[in-house]
Amino acid sequence: ARDRCVCAVCGLDCVSLYNAYRLVRGQIRSAHEARIAACRERGAADWRAWSPCAMARSQPERDEWRGVEVRLRTLGFRSGETFWHVDHVLALSEGGTHELSNLRTLCRPCHARVTAELRARLARRPRKRVSRIGVDRRGRVTIR
Repeated sequence: ARDRCVCAVCGLDCVSLYNAYRLVRGQIRSAHEARIAACRERGAADWRAWSPCAMARSQPERDEWRGVEVRLRTLGFRSGETFWHVDHVLALSEGGTHELSNLRTLCRPCHARVTAELRARLARRPRKRVSRIGVDRRGRVTIR
């Protein structure tokens, strides 16, 4: 809510993008439903049957939908995924917390990029070697 779903890295308004996607998807769905209703009115016994009257989507509708999907994939979005993610400014693995001041909104492509950078940083960080794991007299785990 604080960021109002605007990506903190690239400034993309994720809500506006989602609303545009939903509008196009709704227009295509409405045209599809109108085509099915027309088939039913014509008395098609099985309106889902494979025929020119009852095809799931016409070629222009399919092309338009594929065009929307391709444009979203080009931007780095995947179908069926949310358009924005919550990210930790300082990662939990680096000492960050779940406090609101440590959270930010990122679009999906920016979140993927930031996560890849974090993984690369963590891979370069030397790991603490454990020479011996044991249990002390009180039953606590000890690491040396």
